[in-house]
Amino acid sequence: MGSGVSLPLEVEEAVAKEVAGKKWDQAAWEAAARDREGRLCVTRVEFEVARIKAMSDEEREEEAKVALAEAIERDKEALKQRSEGDYSKSFSGSKKDSKEEKEAASLLRGEAEAEILLVDFGEHREEIEALGKWLKFLGSAGCYLYVHSLTRELRSTRPVEEVIEVKKTERSGLPEIRLSEVPEEVARVVAAAKTPLLLDASEARNVATFYKFKGVLVDGTMLALPLRDKLRPKPKVWLEEARKKAVEAMKRGVTLAVDLGEAEGSKIPLASQWCKSDGLRKEVFVEAGQSLARNKMALKKMFRDDEREYGECIVRDGFCTVVISQLPADVALKELADLTFDMTHMEPLVVVAQ
Repeated sequence: MGSGVSLPLEVEEAVAKEVAGKKWDQAAWEAAARDREGRLCVTRVEFEVARIKAMSDEEREEEAKVALAEAIERDKEALKQRSEGDYSKSFSGSKKDSKEEKEAASLLRGEAEAEILLVDFGEHREEIEALGKWLKFLGSAGCYLYVHSLTRELRSTRPVEEVIEVKKTERSGLPEIRLSEVPEEVARVVAAAKTPLLLDASEARNVATFYKFKGVLVDGTMLALPLRDKLRPKPKVWLEEARKKAVEAMKRGVTLAVDLGEAEGSKIPLASQWCKSDGLRKEVFVEAGQSLARNKMALKKMFRDDEREYGECIVRDGFCTVVISQLPADVALKELADLTFDMTHMEPLVVVAQ
């Protein structure tokens, strides 16, 4: 695209204000960047710089959410391409032809999406970076990645500038409580026949630490690792450990806290695949486990003979289930739905640092 003749700054800002906060593809930008005679007036870089400068703080926050969502998709796509690196299975056996075959198939299915356009800000980079922020999130391969909210730069090495944890900024308008308020809020949610989904926004994993001493903690944080990672627990082994701890919590009359860390729904399909009638049952996560406590037949299937007291499956007063996640709130609500939990039974709360 040619640079043309630049418009005065105030005109650039006027144009930018009309589109601030919106996502623009190449065609939309070209239409907006032409004057009344149809001449191309500003370069894409000039336009983007003016657009970003004209943004309000609220619009920059929205831009950060878009940048994060795009970065997550780019990371997932990169991992998918790496895992599908065997191009010999394509019709022609080459990387190029394999890509073209997939694109053609997507077009036939109506799945084609607009390409994410990244701008090289050149001499304006430092200026634009200063207006935005670096966001940190857990990538698909289990490593942290960093994306800039305005330049869209995605990197694996930590920037020298201040980095903001995504989970502190992406809360989707959910209720926020302090750690000291957790017991009271959990009691309220349980009384309302819901299961508390505690979204821990602290860096120190405060909620899990709290329940390590005040309940029975099931550690599922390693489930966030890639499926083929040798350090990732085998589902069968983890589920049996979780079942045993659920029984322990019921017998003691304390809270069962299932800490899923940053694991996404596809890696922990509890509701859709993992929960079994004679293992860790789905009812553990319904009404905070209270429905299970009332179901003697279900308890008999879940308890082993040596776990019963005089042949009885005992559930003492005070037992309930909470789920802990360190995913950003909007990601958690999307990722944990359906495959992991029936979200109609859950009440999400963001637990912020004291």
